[in-house]
Formats: sequence, structure tokens, C-alpha cells
Amino acid sequence: MSGKTCLNCGHKTHGKFCSNCGQKTDTHRLNWHYVWHDLPHSFLHVDKGIFYTFKELTKRPGHAINEFLDGRRTAHFRPLMYLIITGTITGLIYISLPEHSLFARDAETMDFITKLSRFQGKYFNFIGIGFLPITAFFTWLFYRKQRNYVEIMVSLFFITGHMNLISLLNVFTYPFGNLYFTSSVSFVGGLISIAYFVWAFYQLFHKTTVAKRVVYPLIISLLNSTLLVILTLALFVLYMALTGQGTAFNLNYGLE
Repeated sequence: MSGKTCLNCGHKTHGKFCSNCGQKTDTHRLNWHYVWHDLPHSFLHVDKGIFYTFKELTKRPGHAINEFLDGRRTAHFRPLMYLIITGTITGLIYISLPEHSLFARDAETMDFITKLSRFQGKYFNFIGIGFLPITAFFTWLFYRKQRNYVEIMVSLFFITGHMNLISLLNVFTYPFGNLYFTSSVSFVGGLISIAYFVWAFYQLFHKTTVAKRVVYPLIISLLNSTLLVILTLALFVLYMALTGQGTAFNLNYGLE
């Protein structure tokens, strides 16, 4: 029985997929069918891809991540790519918002907050992804007996990627123009993010003690948020200095 030659690796094979590299054996020249069917299908298919991963991370984050770590990976979207896509979406949305701030009561504070918002939107992915290895390290210190460092970092790719989308709750308050409403929603959004982080770890390490499933992720989440804010502000000040835009700002939030 004659077989086909895989166009990807040159291996002689039978069936629909190459037994050597896994590529489809019916690979054909690129045409409009590829553009309108194959690409959207591989990206948006309900049984695999980004929509499936979004659904699983929403309903059962820790269990879905465990499945991926334990080898059932075909149905899931790639974790780092999921993080990059959600971070890019979040950054673009924030950077496209109109330039005004409910917290500013003078031109100088307005200028500071506007520039900070632009900086966060522009470098949202770089800061978040760059800081993740540090988050993974002190997370690994808590869970090194359950998962290795790389497994924990991959878990954080998924969790942080989903938390990027949760942070978009603040965007829906923007048209209302009410300081206290926006502040309240931001606070609730922060609580939801922390709750999601704890919930994901509660499922992810379901074989450990309650303390490791609730208290540890709560500590990690609060520590991570604090350090990330400090890092972002430090990088912003450095960025302002290097670009010659100054570092001295007189902040007056005028909340009285």
C-alpha cells in the first residue's frame, strides 16, 4: 500500500496525519478556502482554541490548567499566546480611551495621570509578562513540592491572561463620569481579580491543605499586585526621565 510524502518533514506516511510530525497529509496550496475556513477554524473552534480556553478558564480554571499540565493539551490555546492576546486587547482598549481623568483637579495632575495611562496601555504586555517570572518564583516557593517552576509559570500565563480581561470591568464605568462610582467599580474589580486568583489556585492544588489553597494564593496575589504597582511607577518615572518629559509632579487628587 503506497503512502503519501509529508510536505513538512518528507516522511513517508499513511492516514490523515503524518506519523512523524503530525501535520495533515492533505496539505494543499493556499487559497481562499484556507483564509475563510482553516484559519478561523483553528483559532475559534468551539471544541478547541481560544474560545474553548476562555470558557474553561471561566468555569473551572484550576482543573483546566491541571489538564493542560498533565498532558491533555490539544484542545487548549497556547498559554503564552493567550496571555499576549488578552494583554494586547487590554492595553489597546485602555490606550484608546479619551484623555481625561476623574481624579484630576488641576492641569498638572491631569498631565501626570494622562501620561501614566498612556504608558500603562503602551507597555501593558511588556511589564506584565516581564514580571511574571518573578511572580512564578515566589509562587514556586509556596508550591515547589506540587509543581515545578515552569509548570507554575505556565499556570500563571493562563490565570494572568484571564485576569487581564477581568480588569476591563473598569472600562464600562468610563462613560458615567462619576468619581465615586468609578472608584467603587475599580475596587470591586480588584476584589474579583483576587477572588479569581484564589479560586484558580484552590482548584489547581486541590490535593493540598486549605491553607495552601486559600491563604497562600491570597498572600501571593496581594504581594504581586503591590510589587507590580511599584514596578510600573518606577519604570514610568525612568521612562519620563529618559524621554526628557520630567519626573517632578505635584499630585492633587482633590477628593475632599
